[in-house]
Amino acid sequence: MAELMDHVYALADEIGPRPVSTEEENQASMYVAQALADEGLEVDIDEFATPTGTKWPYAIAFIAAVVGTIVSGIGVFAPGVELSMFIVGLLLIAVGVFIYYTEINNKPFLSKMRAGGVSQNVVARYVPSSVQREQRRRKVIIVAHVDTVRAELESMPALIQKTPLLRRIIFYVMVGLLAVTFIRLLPLPWPEAIDVALWVISLIGCVYILLAAACIIARRFTPYISGGNDNASSIAVLLGVARRLLDPEERERYAVSNIVEQPSEVPVEMLIDQPTAVFTPVQADDIPIVHDAEAAYDAGLVPEGADIDYIPA
Repeated sequence: MAELMDHVYALADEIGPRPVSTEEENQASMYVAQALADEGLEVDIDEFATPTGTKWPYAIAFIAAVVGTIVSGIGVFAPGVELSMFIVGLLLIAVGVFIYYTEINNKPFLSKMRAGGVSQNVVARYVPSSVQREQRRRKVIIVAHVDTVRAELESMPALIQKTPLLRRIIFYVMVGLLAVTFIRLLPLPWPEAIDVALWVISLIGCVYILLAAACIIARRFTPYISGGNDNASSIAVLLGVARRLLDPEERERYAVSNIVEQPSEVPVEMLIDQPTAVFTPVQADDIPIVHDAEAAYDAGLVPEGADIDYIPA
């Protein structure tokens, strides 16, 4: 535990907040890389371009949709410019929805335009040497974030559990604004009062996404999260796991005390109406090296009555 707290202290107190694409983030990456290298792992540091913020395109999208909705109804109070203002408003809403759609579907259009910062991924790979784990070929990936973020108004205790619902409402509002505007564009034989009513309903929806944009803008002025200086504790756990994996005594204990569980996964359909197989615990040192499907059957690693599709490594 003391060693884990040393990592937390180094990251949270000595280095401090680590915004993305900053010198502090780079120092934290170097610290993690050195700690992993000291444990005997081969470490790679991959640098990549990244935007300094990932939420500002959403604010632009929301504001564009709000402004477009307002402009699309100006013709109600200024006769003579109805069509031109409506077209301008429709285009602004379409641009806002396009930006929003590309961001939520991980195909950022606007974010890439400001991907001028440099960040790092610190990658260390450990290949276990025990026969048991080598044969099972199970891959375990452990990940922790190095950078820190600012406090978010929408992450308050009263709202954090409702985050999925709040985001879903934003999606429906953005799609609804575009849909309602297109409906207003259609030459339908209804009185002008209905068009005004649809515009007012759109304005009510705009209040919600305008609040979302305000939360994003306010984030520029909020403090960094202080709990363990955000991700310092998770990094400490990651480094602790790396040390445990590479500790000779711990590795020896794992290889000796653990037994082989049920053989590698068999598709569910193969197990239907098959007799229940009884497995006898086998020590790790007794496991034969399987080279092909026939050897797997001979070694008793396949449940009785089951078929396997063996693909050589």
